[in-house]
Order: sequence, then structure tokens, then C-alpha cells
Amino acid sequence: MWGDDLSKTADEIVAFGEPARIGETIEVYLPVKGALHVNPKIRRSVLDVKVLIDETDGFERWEPQLKCVMPIGLTQLVDDFFPLIDTEPPKMSRSSYSAEALISDVVDHHPSLAAVLVMKTRHLYRVEGCTAEVSTVGIGRTTHQTVAIESTRLDALQDVRERLGLEHRENCSYPRVIHRLQGWIGD
Repeated sequence: MWGDDLSKTADEIVAFGEPARIGETIEVYLPVKGALHVNPKIRRSVLDVKVLIDETDGFERWEPQLKCVMPIGLTQLVDDFFPLIDTEPPKMSRSSYSAEALISDVVDHHPSLAAVLVMKTRHLYRVEGCTAEVSTVGIGRTTHQTVAIESTRLDALQDVRERLGLEHRENCSYPRVIHRLQGWIGD
């Protein structure tokens, strides 16, 4: 979930969670206009595409479909990347693309794509068998607080969500938030 002040929820996670690690990342998300079911991004020169597989009881299950170290070859972009994001590839002249070249030569000129800088400071905890994440996220010129709970077990997610009193809060993915910030969809 996203919010301006999630300190109460963060305090509850800290109180009954076991600290796991702290991490900072700088990523470039590549949102696809109108496609909330795909989440392409570049982090540490790795192109990563996750796809929304299922939604159950307000929880989303995303699975990695492509993960490749850049530079990425033209054939892999055309045959793998663009079909995953349901977008027609533009004409491309290079045989391979670094992260910088993909953004400047392809994404910046594509009518359905954008390059959005995302900086995260993540505090991870273990809570009742789940991973709980309390983060500060900078997207473009905006800063947000997020709380996320992750597990492969739906019952564990439901229990932690209830314990934190989050049953009525919107579960909102990065693609959805970025689409809102881009002005591609409303609230």
C-alpha cells in the first residue's frame, strides 16, 4: 500500500517483526501505457519483466518472465521483450542495447513507453512467515511511503494483513502508481 504517512503501520511491523535487512536501489521502470499487468524495469544493468499472474482476495501474484543482463541483443528485444509487454517494437538500428541505449534510442521515442527513475530505501522484516517491507520510494520528483507484505502462502498474507488492520487498504502495484503519476489513469 502507498501513503503519505504510514508510520503507524510501520511501527507495528517494527514492533512484532524481526529485522531482515536494509537496502537501497536505483531502478528505471519502463511502464507500458495501458498495461497494468506487466512490470518491466532495469536494475543494476539487468532487464527484468514481471507479469501479473493472479489476483486473489486483494493480493497480486507477479512472476518473473524475463531477466537478462544488459546489453541485450536486438533479437531478444524483438522476440522476447516486446511480446511480453504487448507492444510493437519500433525500428531499431543497433545489434545490442545497453540500458542507456535502450532508454535513449527506444523508450524515449516510443509512444507507449516511458522511463521512470525510482529510488527505494527498503527496510525488510520477517513477520509470521511473511516478508514485510517498509520503504521510502522516490518516483520522479515525488516521494512516497509504502508497506508491502509478501509470501507464497495466501493464508499467511491474510493473517498479517488482518493483524496490521490493512483489510480495507488498496493493494496498489508499482505499474498502477506509475501510471497514475504519468497521468495515464485517474485515481
